Amino acid sequence: MSQVAKLAPVSKEILLSELSALELFDGITLDINMTCRQASEFMLEKDFLSLGVVNDQGMLHGFYSIRFFLHEIMYKGIDLDTPLIDVIFKNPLEIHLEDPLLKVLNQCNHRPEAVFPVLGNDGKVIHNFWIKDIITFLCKVFKKSLDGLGSINEKNFYDLIPEDDYKEEEPIEGEIKILNLVSPLRRVVGSRLVVSENNLSVAEVINNLVEEDANMFILSKFGIDMVGVVTDRILFQNFYDKNIKDLYELPIKDYLGSPPELLLEEHLVGNALSAFGANNSRRMIVVDRDLVPIKVLEPVDLIRYLNSGILGDLWLQLKSSLPSQNKNE
Repeated sequence: MSQVAKLAPVSKEILLSELSALELFDGITLDINMTCRQASEFMLEKDFLSLGVVNDQGMLHGFYSIRFFLHEIMYKGIDLDTPLIDVIFKNPLEIHLEDPLLKVLNQCNHRPEAVFPVLGNDGKVIHNFWIKDIITFLCKVFKKSLDGLGSINEKNFYDLIPEDDYKEEEPIEGEIKILNLVSPLRRVVGSRLVVSENNLSVAEVINNLVEEDANMFILSKFGIDMVGVVTDRILFQNFYDKNIKDLYELPIKDYLGSPPELLLEEHLVGNALSAFGANNSRRMIVVDRDLVPIKVLEPVDLIRYLNSGILGDLWLQLKSSLPSQNKNE
C-alpha cells in the first residue's frame, strides 16, 4: 500500500487556529540585569534549558540557553559574573496569543531555542510554551496519518520502507495532506555529531562540539558500538561554574549519558514525529543500516522540514493577507 495513501487529510482551519490551542504555562523569564551565573543557577534549579530574557520594562530582549552557554561561556570563556545585558542580543521575533499556529511553526525556522515566550498586548511576556508542546499538538493533528504509518519498534526496525512517487492527487477543499510526513529521514537536515574511540578530556569535547558545530559527542567502541554520549545539557549540569582550562584534566568517560533512541535513515518523518511525541526526547540519532551514526535529529528539525512543504506554502499565503504590522516572522 502506498505510504501516501495512508495519509489522512487535515483541516486547514486547525492550522490557522490561534496559539491558545497549545498548552500554555506561566511566563517565567530571566532579568536582563542578572549575571550569567545567576541565570545559570536559576535554570539549573528549575531544570530549564532555555528562557526568555526581559529588559527593565519587562519587554522580551533575547534568550539565554544551554546552547548559548556552551558556545559563549564554556568555549569562549566569558566570565560567569558578566551581566546578561552585555552578552545577550535582542531577538526580534514575537509571538502573541492571537497569532495563528502556522506563524509559530514558521518561527521554528529562525531560532533554535526550546522556549517560546508569548507576549500580551503591552508587549510583556504573559505565557511560555515549549517546542515539545508544538510536537504534541502536531501528533494530535496528524494522528490518523501517524497511526497509519505505524511506530518503529524492535520487530520492524529494519523493515525497508519504500519511497513514494508523490503522484499528484485531487485537492480536497479546506483540507490538506502533509506529503513530507512520508519522506525518509535522509532528506531531513539534522545536526552534526562528533564520534571518537578516544577518551578525550571534557575540555577537548567542548572544543570539538563548538568547532565542528555539533551538538552531541559519542564515545564509541570499534567505531560503531556507542558507549555513551555527552550533550550540552550534561556539560551545563556538571560544569556550569568551571573554567574550561580546568577541564583538560577530567576524562569525558566519567560523564557519559545513555545514547538516545536510534532511527534509520530510511524511516519516515512521520515515524520520527511519533517517536518524539511518545517519549519527549530532545534528540535522536539517525543511523545507517550498519548502525553507524549519521546525524542528530531534534524536534525542531522535523518542523523545519514540514515547513519546506505545504505548511510553509500555507504560511506564505496567510502572511500575504495579514496587515503589514502583523507580518512578523
